[in-house]
Amino acid sequence: MIDRPPDPARRSKAHRTKVCNRVWIIIIKEFFIDAQHDQEGTNMTSGIRKPSESEEEFIARIEFERRKDAEKAKQQEMAELEKRRRKELHFMHCPKCGMTLIEVDYKSLKIDRCSSCAGVWLDAGELDAVVGLEKGLLGRIFGGGTAL
Repeated sequence: MIDRPPDPARRSKAHRTKVCNRVWIIIIKEFFIDAQHDQEGTNMTSGIRKPSESEEEFIARIEFERRKDAEKAKQQEMAELEKRRRKELHFMHCPKCGMTLIEVDYKSLKIDRCSSCAGVWLDAGELDAVVGLEKGLLGRIFGGGTAL
């Protein structure tokens, strides 16, 4: 017959006390063994420690964070340099043929016109302004009402 420990709910108070005392004896022995090693200088940091408290792990985590931050800064710098390079390469050049764009006055707006293919290019917001100018004129001619 296999000797099984009794159900924990059925164990007596004396048995539980005996087990608890054994645990305390083990903890106290570990403490004194660690204290002896510390006095001998062989084990200065032993004891019950969590893995996150180890010095090597802490240093490795700091080094990883430092390298990650350095790489992130390097990537941002490279992205900024690439953005500046592309702007210098494409600024005021026709998207269609690559020739230079010339600013031309159209009513009260400045629009960009290609010197080679005569394409007209509008900056952000200029299309709305042109439509607003033209809508007022077309509204007066055809609609007779007020422009929006």
